[in-house]
Amino acid sequence: MAYHYSAYGLNITSESQIAGLSQRPNGDVDVRVNLDTQLHVRWDEPSDPVDFYRSPYCDDHGRPLLVVDKLNPFFRLTFSDQVQFIVAEDGSHVWGTWPATSSRRDTEIYLTGSVLGFVLRLKGKVTVHASSVLYQGQAILLVGDSGFGKSTTAAAFVAENGQPLADDVVVIETDKHGGYTRMGANQIRLWPDSVSGLYGDEDALPKLTHDWPKRFQQIDADPQASYPIAAVFVLQSRSAQGPTIAPMTSAEMCGHLLSNSHADGLQTKASRARSFEVLSQLAERVPGYWLTNHTSFERLKDTCKMCLETIQEGP
Repeated sequence: MAYHYSAYGLNITSESQIAGLSQRPNGDVDVRVNLDTQLHVRWDEPSDPVDFYRSPYCDDHGRPLLVVDKLNPFFRLTFSDQVQFIVAEDGSHVWGTWPATSSRRDTEIYLTGSVLGFVLRLKGKVTVHASSVLYQGQAILLVGDSGFGKSTTAAAFVAENGQPLADDVVVIETDKHGGYTRMGANQIRLWPDSVSGLYGDEDALPKLTHDWPKRFQQIDADPQASYPIAAVFVLQSRSAQGPTIAPMTSAEMCGHLLSNSHADGLQTKASRARSFEVLSQLAERVPGYWLTNHTSFERLKDTCKMCLETIQEGP
């Protein structure tokens, strides 16, 4: 039996169910996924493999969080906990496996985020490290460095009748009229302190897994729709003077979008050129703003209100 999903504008088919993806009717297939405790794929192991990418960040044991190497005609992605994926060089097929110390659910979390983000790159799609929310049929992008509150601010919009759209990996598309994005995986992931600040109790949302501290909130948008982008907000470090919003130039916006390209270290020369083209177009056609949140979670409601008022008033 085959299961059919849609995420990030990709039609995905798997022989088993995948938590974190929204189902779709049967149809064209962009990516085939196989998850198993053993890899059912063979390749010629190079005698002296060269890393395609090695994360500069390490776990508590000194192991890189991610290593990617090339095994023609595949890429191998190995995470620090030894969860491993083999990806066809055209992104058409993904095989995933996990050691006894991890689980299938751990593997699904990697798949629906970082791995599909890499697949999007292989397929020529442009992605940024951001969160997006849907409000009255339009998407709002929240961009910024890790820890600046992208996911938390996105979750705060839910209380203001917004709807989460994508978390961590956001697809960007453009045409002569503007910019567009799509629903990603069907879960927005939040740290316990963010859940506690938003809902009064960190147990208000379920854990991703018993081993991961993050909680998740379900996303229920149409996974096959394309949503126009109303505005891009670039988050700054929180301040007791917040929330504040200020317009930014298209050059500033383009620069920050490029610096927040998802999995930037995994890009090729061609994908960098494509990213510059698309993100430059987005910066020219969609307004961008600096956003500074207050240090208190209680003021996030004010942030959402100010963002919506800013969009309504226009640049």
